[in-house]
Amino acid sequence: MTHIRIVRLPLAPLLLVLVFLSWNQPVWAQQPTLPYVEDFETDGLGSRYTASNIFYDGSNDHFQRTDGVSSGQVLSNVSAPYSGIEGTYFWAGEDLDDGGGDGLPVKTLTLQEVDVSGATELRFLGRFAAGCNEGEQFSCYDLSDSLVVRYSTDGGATYTTGLQFSYVQRTTSSGSIDGFNEPLAVDGDFDGNGEGVELKPEMARFGFDIPTPASSVIIQIEAHIDGAAEEFAFDDLRLEPVALPVELSAFNAVASEATAVLTWKTLSETNNAGFHVLHQAPGSTDWASIGFLDGAGTISEPRSYRFESRPLSGGTHQFRLRQVDIDGTATLSDPKMVRIQETGKLNIEGANPVRAGRDIRVSVRTNESQQIEVDLYNVLGQRVRLVMRGAASASGIQTTVSTADLATGVYFFQLRSQSGVEVRRITVVR
Repeated sequence: MTHIRIVRLPLAPLLLVLVFLSWNQPVWAQQPTLPYVEDFETDGLGSRYTASNIFYDGSNDHFQRTDGVSSGQVLSNVSAPYSGIEGTYFWAGEDLDDGGGDGLPVKTLTLQEVDVSGATELRFLGRFAAGCNEGEQFSCYDLSDSLVVRYSTDGGATYTTGLQFSYVQRTTSSGSIDGFNEPLAVDGDFDGNGEGVELKPEMARFGFDIPTPASSVIIQIEAHIDGAAEEFAFDDLRLEPVALPVELSAFNAVASEATAVLTWKTLSETNNAGFHVLHQAPGSTDWASIGFLDGAGTISEPRSYRFESRPLSGGTHQFRLRQVDIDGTATLSDPKMVRIQETGKLNIEGANPVRAGRDIRVSVRTNESQQIEVDLYNVLGQRVRLVMRGAASASGIQTTVSTADLATGVYFFQLRSQSGVEVRRITVVR
């Protein structure tokens, strides 16, 4: 049985790294156990966490533990002071490449390794905020700003993204992306475009589930903020065990000609909003959402799901599910691989037999760009006409064929391409 789960909360535009463990970290006296909480109420630098290049430039720019008001910690946000803080202290940053620091736009905070032995499912939760959200075209963040939370188990060097906040990409009247002065928002499919809940000065809780923890966990928060007034903060970072909202008993992916068919089954669901279908193309390391299927909410009996992709290019594709709760919590399944063969596809649309005088739509799709030719033949093997000739690809080419001048009888459309020959039969009637 495979269990999956993830959680979502609002994020802010920046890039910050929070790590629970790495080979560059100090040797901690003792591993904490679950539930784990870092609320910054006391100074844990060097004992509970380490941080890269803590600084305060004396006016606005900073990267530090702060209460926002004490000497050397005064913050002056564009929109409003931070609120919703758990206690008095929190961690905040602004314009991370300012001259008061090391000049680099990326900063990190590393928490000590957490012992999660015995836990079957974990959830990371944290409060996140952005100090400059004045709405569309009046906020302070730019296209390169982001905040990413990742995790690794057992001290591994490979990290999996669990939560991401990115710049809200809006399209101008000319069709280009407006790269300036927009908010930060939840980036549910991790593609660099914040399309979800926007971060605001009032801290909001976000998170994700870690599906298969081992004996320890590393959490990495990476913040990239490189402009004046680009403010962010976080607080109340937690790791805690959780119960699964969805019991996933089966998840399969198979090829069907040039598409992939995914099927999965749940044994029970609790507050299940649905499933994002994530896709990784051949040769790529990025995952993109290609569809969403509504969940059943809360049910105690089995339920089956099916999803068929659009036509895919040839090669090995990977798919995984991102299950989302009604409250935004999300969980990732293990990936499944599908091999798509390099072949062409000739499609004849419309009724068959076709009544003389009606048009026939002919389309060709190939998994790789190549030259094709489609001809129409009669039963004697004589070519009646050239239907189309040109370059085809996965997006396809098409044309319309009139039957007004065809006698009744049987005809054959023949596709010739580098992949071989395909034939489709039609019958014309009066």
